[in-house]
Amino acid sequence: MPITIKDVAAKAGVSVSTASRIMGGYGYSSDEARKKVMAASKELGYRPNLIAKSMVKRKTKTIGLLVTDIANPFFLSLINSVESNARKYGYNILLSNTDESGQEEAEAVLSMVERRVDGLLIVPACDICAKGISKSRLAHYKELRSQGIPFVFMDRSIDGVKADSIVFENFAPAYEATRRLITEGYRRIAMVSPDQMINTIEDRREGFFAAVKEAGEAIESSSTVVCGYKPEAVAESFQEFLRKEVPDAILTLDYQMTIGTMAALYRKKIEGTRIIGFDEIGITESLFPFRLTTIHQPIDEMARLATQILIDAIEHPSEEDGAKTITLQMQEVV
Repeated sequence: MPITIKDVAAKAGVSVSTASRIMGGYGYSSDEARKKVMAASKELGYRPNLIAKSMVKRKTKTIGLLVTDIANPFFLSLINSVESNARKYGYNILLSNTDESGQEEAEAVLSMVERRVDGLLIVPACDICAKGISKSRLAHYKELRSQGIPFVFMDRSIDGVKADSIVFENFAPAYEATRRLITEGYRRIAMVSPDQMINTIEDRREGFFAAVKEAGEAIESSSTVVCGYKPEAVAESFQEFLRKEVPDAILTLDYQMTIGTMAALYRKKIEGTRIIGFDEIGITESLFPFRLTTIHQPIDEMARLATQILIDAIEHPSEEDGAKTITLQMQEVV
């Protein structure tokens, strides 16, 4: 037979209502009664009914987490870090993968509202991040506001949606990386970019273009290769590009671009190409004969701050409508 709250109350020598208040975390109880009930609960191995507890406190201790591509190692790291940080505060994670679809995102948000999550951490889908997006496609955020459910954006933000955001500085790392390639003496430089119109990628593109423009005649050529988002699509596009031109240095704007670009160079038996890429990619880089520098994004710090801000908003709701953006800096890793 499972241990019940009545068993705990009998063991502690208190009433069932007192034991219920203490285990549910509501109402007043003396310190002495609390100590007895907690000791009895531990000794008996009692596990409280979380559903009943959430109905009393109107909290489920659950955070919704929306990411856009669960197969991307960047987001796998983010998920792991968010879950680890949430657990420290006693929260569980309800995960949804939106596959870069605004429609999937809207449906996931409404589903999580129905499941009574206490708040959400959201990486917005790329078509939601586009400038000039119709307000009708942002209705799910209006629903969150009306329900009083707090949410925090990670990695990306959305024009027209006021919310706390934890993002990375993207322009400067791309600019500095391109300047580094030029300073090292490379003269034929290519940038490999996904075809997504999101602010993170747009800022990195602008950083590349600014450095190239500033260099002027110091470089012979600069090229932009725009690809699909998956590594195989990148490899195919870059192989096609290599039929016309072979750069001596490349800036890749995320992990998927780096993997696909290296695969294309390897298939074409081109060695020694200098590459700087966003996101650390671990052991994979040792499989290819290229000089690679990665740009580290502090994912753990983003997850820690976002989780902390969200839980603070859940546990200490405020009527203030202010929204803050925290911008984290990246670091090159040779």
